[in-house]
Amino acid sequence: MQATPASRVDRTPAWAFAAVGVATAVLAWLRLSPTTRATLWAEDGREFLGDRLREGPLQSWLDVYAGYLHAVPRAMADAVVSFLPVDRYALGMAALSCAVVGLVAALVVRCSADVVQWLPGRVALGLATALLPAVPVEVLGNAANVHWAFLWLAPWLLLASPRSDREAVGLGGIGLVAALTELQVAWFLPLVLHRWSDRRRWWVRGGVLLGLVAQGVATLVAPRGDENDGGWGLRSIAEGYVVDAVASTWTGSAEVVGDLVRGHGLLPLLLTVVPFAAALVLVLRRGVREERLAAVALALGSVVVWAAAAIVNPWEGLGYPGYTAARWQSFALVRYGVVPALFLFALVVLAAATLRREGRRLPAWALLGALGLAAVLSFDVPQRTRDDGPRWEDEVEGARERCATAAPDTEIDVPVAPEGWWVDLRCSQLGDP
Repeated sequence: MQATPASRVDRTPAWAFAAVGVATAVLAWLRLSPTTRATLWAEDGREFLGDRLREGPLQSWLDVYAGYLHAVPRAMADAVVSFLPVDRYALGMAALSCAVVGLVAALVVRCSADVVQWLPGRVALGLATALLPAVPVEVLGNAANVHWAFLWLAPWLLLASPRSDREAVGLGGIGLVAALTELQVAWFLPLVLHRWSDRRRWWVRGGVLLGLVAQGVATLVAPRGDENDGGWGLRSIAEGYVVDAVASTWTGSAEVVGDLVRGHGLLPLLLTVVPFAAALVLVLRRGVREERLAAVALALGSVVVWAAAAIVNPWEGLGYPGYTAARWQSFALVRYGVVPALFLFALVVLAAATLRREGRRLPAWALLGALGLAAVLSFDVPQRTRDDGPRWEDEVEGARERCATAAPDTEIDVPVAPEGWWVDLRCSQLGDP
């Protein structure tokens, strides 16, 4: 089946992706508990805000952390320090993180228009950026995990065809920012070959390629530390994909997943793979060219992104074959499964759009309804990584008390989450309450 001519594709009205962007940002904020919003997370404090406080405006933007550049988190930290009092840093980082997620959602709605020809399907893709069941557990509301949103955007960005030269330049800039924030955008480089002769698409390709070249230079100058002891084996990677990536599409409760595996083994979760496999087969058999290309990219991307995380991170929590019944009781969903789950979500949306184009409205809406029901049931997740604090404002107040009798240039360690992370602040930087 041939691709639908571009002139006949159901375009997205400007109001639609603007509305989705605002709604997604608000939903992301609402999915965070008050304590989560008020607590700085890991690199947000020690690296991004800490480097900005030590080095001053703009200078920290080129700092390399963990082997690559983090353009958007660095810019967020710069804005927070420049415009907010110190005791509002946590709320500022959370709010900006939600705003970035909203912007990415709007871009997903726009960029997916060349693939998903059904507006409700595109809206679902955008909203999923904040509504995926497991996304608030660790990913939402902090700059350290904003890069995952840009990885989610990457395939849609590289499949988009700009309508004008102005839009081409704008999407090229977005591609540059995405690549300067998330090195794993490189997984989708083969998509630059799509519509090779389209002159406007070269702006997008050029932006992404330029950003990845800069990331390559950064990695050579300051390589990631050798934390890998060989990674995890194939069985661990496969089991982890099912219990983290696949499960994250249906539930945000690690307790539900752990209890299910502890009581019945992996078989129930393996069965939840079936809808995604069926969606992939449906799109490959009955989709138009762009749909088939996107389905292959999303399916492979889902597996590759998870496998790469498991290989690069030898964290003992990813050793699923060695889990005991007691260990499954303390099972936690990890951030590495979020984007693979989003790609699986998108496969079902593609299948729904394919059915809708064939005039099969009821099955199309039923597929979107199933995804929507999962999102609604998991809107308020049982536990987020920052639900226990420490609240940044309280820690700043405690640091001010310690500074009452200290010299202005005295450095104080101000704790952030998780335990063992902190921000170094001079007493002169704490200001007045």
